[in-house]
Amino acid sequence: MKFIIHEIKIWFNDETISPKSLNFLPNKINVITGLANTGKTTIWSIIDYCLLSENFNIATSISKVASWFGLRFSINGREISIVRQSSSDKRISSNIYFAYGGFPLIPENNINSINELKEELNKEFGFDNSIKSFFVTNSLNKSLKKEYQFDYRDFLIFCALTDTIIGIPNIYLDNIFYSNLGNIDKLTRIFDLAMGIHDLKTIEAYNQLYKIEKELSDLKKDKNLYTKNELKLTTEIKELFEKCKFYNFLSYDINFISTSDSIALIERIVQDKKDSAISSEKFKQLDKLRFKKRQIQLELNEIRNFNQEYTKYKNNINKVADSLKPIDYLSQNLNSQLIDSYQSKLFLANLSDSLKDIKQSLAKKINPPIDVQGEEKKLIQELKNVEIEINSLQQSINNLPYMAEEYIRIGEISNALNNILLSFNAKININKLNEKYKILEEKKEALLQLCDGCDGIKNARFKNINLLNGCIQYYFEKFDNISDFKNCKVEFNLETMSLNLFSLSDVSSSNPILTGSQSNFMILHLCFFLGLHRYLLNTKSVFVPQILFIDQPSKPYFERKDDKAKLLDVFFLLNEFFNTLNKDKDENFQLILLEHAESHNWENHKMENFHLVDEFIGDNALVPKNLLKE
Repeated sequence: MKFIIHEIKIWFNDETISPKSLNFLPNKINVITGLANTGKTTIWSIIDYCLLSENFNIATSISKVASWFGLRFSINGREISIVRQSSSDKRISSNIYFAYGGFPLIPENNINSINELKEELNKEFGFDNSIKSFFVTNSLNKSLKKEYQFDYRDFLIFCALTDTIIGIPNIYLDNIFYSNLGNIDKLTRIFDLAMGIHDLKTIEAYNQLYKIEKELSDLKKDKNLYTKNELKLTTEIKELFEKCKFYNFLSYDINFISTSDSIALIERIVQDKKDSAISSEKFKQLDKLRFKKRQIQLELNEIRNFNQEYTKYKNNINKVADSLKPIDYLSQNLNSQLIDSYQSKLFLANLSDSLKDIKQSLAKKINPPIDVQGEEKKLIQELKNVEIEINSLQQSINNLPYMAEEYIRIGEISNALNNILLSFNAKININKLNEKYKILEEKKEALLQLCDGCDGIKNARFKNINLLNGCIQYYFEKFDNISDFKNCKVEFNLETMSLNLFSLSDVSSSNPILTGSQSNFMILHLCFFLGLHRYLLNTKSVFVPQILFIDQPSKPYFERKDDKAKLLDVFFLLNEFFNTLNKDKDENFQLILLEHAESHNWENHKMENFHLVDEFIGDNALVPKNLLKE
């Protein structure tokens, strides 16, 4: 992947101080040299931070005085600028300026979220959004696998020979700086992608393969459970089958064929019987008729009570009239003998008037307010009709006691079948299960062919590691000042992700040689990274950026004269790397070298591929020294 850094820029809290810029060239060894404690090592941390690291590794002395850190780079010819706000308390900032093109004059946040920007960068780095994960084995339990999301940042580990690892044995990829790749299984998968052993399609195939294997495992468990319980299940289904015959749900001439067929037959019998069951509507209808009967009886009682009260009323009026008849006789025959007083005459007059009123009322033919007799006859007829319906419906229900018993039996069969199916998980259709298992096996076989099978992957890995070893060996043999290891070969150990050195003269020993020197460790690290990137360029890797950052290879070389000779070997080797590279006009590569050594080390030897970016001496440093003193 063509990746070129053009510029690193630092804005300061003190706006009176101009931003600090470092400019880099493509296809060159871009050197920043200078004294200790001038900020050189922080440069890779700034690059990593601007590439959306989730960790803040920039030195506190620098982050306190800086306001923004900027990185201007190109991916496959497209220029991008990312400027990220500094932090004084080691917390990452979500304030980021992003643009296609150059830096802003004054940075300010213009993104919605870091995740959105990561997705944008993933596209630029060529990662398909649909395939950005794979499964890795849990280091504590090899049977457990966990899905791991990967993105462009995971491949930066192959671009950094940091100060942390350059002079120590056994650690060749800095999974301390890149702690998200600390798991060796994750790192191995990323390495396979980088090496071209897998591509994104293969990773997706592996993911599908893992999911299919999990499904097959679950289906196999179901099949095993079914097989284990099949004999007992068949016995219980046979017993239920015979019970159906005993209850006359099945004819005795029907034979038991298979467990699955018998289950289906019993289920059909139960459903058919349920469909023909007595509807509860008949009982609801009977309840309604009985309620209607009670209502009619209540109305009849009310009519009859009214009739009785009306008759009693008429009889009472007649009795009152009879009791007043002596008043007429007194008035007509004994009027002269009565006491001639006003009260007596008034009393007799009132009684006489009452008698007249009663006679007049009796003379009138008063009809009751309703047609009592007609209404009574109507209700009596309705009552008879309802009683007829009740008797008919009751007789219908009373004539079906044998069906009630049948429904009790069908309920017994249904419950027994459900309990059996639940107990044995027999709802699994073994035929469908076998069919699904066969389909998944076919898919698995197709995916294995796509992945070229386990042997294919092993062969590809073996072949590619041999090619990598050849590239590393090429640079190892370029060192003139390592006489102790002249007759040796290098081999990369994929399991430990480290480089081993073996003696070619002592074929009896399979143990690697212990080099035991910081300078030797540095040489091996340098050969590994140069060999790795030569291999990646040869194989046109689409995942790893074509850039290498090396932090102070001269660190071990200030003790003896022969150490200085070895340091020159390092510079010659780096120059040779680009000489080889420049023979192929289509290749692009960039190297950023941080050094204590002075520029005359390469200038005096006419190493034309070196480019001095900046020299941190005197008051010149990554951050103005007067800011650090404040």
